[in-house]
Amino acid sequence: MSAGMEDKLFFLPFLKKSTLLIDYGCADGTLAKYIKDIYPDAVIYGYDIDENMLELAKQKLGNNNVYLSHSRVFEILKLIKDNAFNIYPYTQEYQTHDEILNLSSVIHEVYSYGSKEDIEEFWKNVFGIGFDKIAIRNMCFATDREYPFQFESFQEFEEKFMRGIVANNLEKLWKDYRKIYSGNISYQIITHFLMKYHYIENWDRESKENYFPLSVDELKRVIPDCYDIVYENSYLLPYIKEYVKNEFDIELDCFTHIKIILKKRE
Repeated sequence: MSAGMEDKLFFLPFLKKSTLLIDYGCADGTLAKYIKDIYPDAVIYGYDIDENMLELAKQKLGNNNVYLSHSRVFEILKLIKDNAFNIYPYTQEYQTHDEILNLSSVIHEVYSYGSKEDIEEFWKNVFGIGFDKIAIRNMCFATDREYPFQFESFQEFEEKFMRGIVANNLEKLWKDYRKIYSGNISYQIITHFLMKYHYIENWDRESKENYFPLSVDELKRVIPDCYDIVYENSYLLPYIKEYVKNEFDIELDCFTHIKIILKKRE
């Protein structure tokens, strides 16, 4: 298993064998396939807005799993969660099944492409269905005030970053990026660029996506009182740290991602 896939499957130790998994933003079904191989009795529903991705997912897992692309997806997920479609056989094992909603690299896309009303509706539905557990893995950033860094000043960091821009012939990408993110330059704005400048082939799309729509504190504020955080880890992906060090000679020691597992209170 690749390190990237292992990172995405961080919630596996929290699952029972008889699991209902909703993979929201399932893409081509790769993650669902890994889970199905480990827990063959798991009932997996994947949702994605991209019909082409859903077709790839069906090819990977066959027709025994259901993949959804529907504007009323949360209404359907509520029916699934309530077993309205008789998903589970009436055995003792399945009476104690797990239900988990997996949100991996989804939240920043909702914020990037959705309206304010879309975002409010998304969170209302995520928590309103009442899943036993919710796994969140997304890019997330500390505020500048909390930013841990080895440089003595922001000016020193900025100067080293700009030397790297020139050395790597990234002036045009940086200029394009700053047209979109035109606020006062900060650790967050620079780190945001460092995470996306490799995506040259998809630059038009990637440059516009806001990888950091929420700070950690802002993310926690949307979690209702009926859910407890039972696992939390903020971290920097090793491959990001490696290529930034190689190409900019900057040793990033901030975090860029967060993993959280929420459990509904009894």
